[in-house]
Amino acid sequence: MKNYQIIVVEDSPSDALFTKIALEEIDETLEIAWLQDGEEAINFLFPNLGQPLDKPEYQSIRIILLDLNLPRYTGLEVLTKLKNYAETKEIPVVIFSSSEMKSGIEECIAAGAEQYIVKSIDFDAYTNAIKEVVSKKLNVAI
Repeated sequence: MKNYQIIVVEDSPSDALFTKIALEEIDETLEIAWLQDGEEAINFLFPNLGQPLDKPEYQSIRIILLDLNLPRYTGLEVLTKLKNYAETKEIPVVIFSSSEMKSGIEECIAAGAEQYIVKSIDFDAYTNAIKEVVSKKLNVAI
């Protein structure tokens, strides 16, 4: 696994582009992996026949930005798998979703999401939310 610092799991090309723009404004040298659905995320993060790699393989990942409504495996399924293994349990996961349903938010937090952010249709609000959450994880000023 390449030493990616940020994993973005997002099926919307436009949301992925907005996320990339926001991340590059924080630090253009960040290594970012863009995964387009839940199955791709599972295969990328657990390439060893569905099992995690050794913990050092995951050390470079600082944060995972995870869309909730993904094809194949949902964001909640990906989150649950991540939190079920000691090797990946401590990786911070932030859920981004257009859903504002309180029950869904509570379910994600209970499953181990560090934060749940409702996607804004406003470009500036959306990118500012990403910059705020990621800059805190990377300990950089924006």
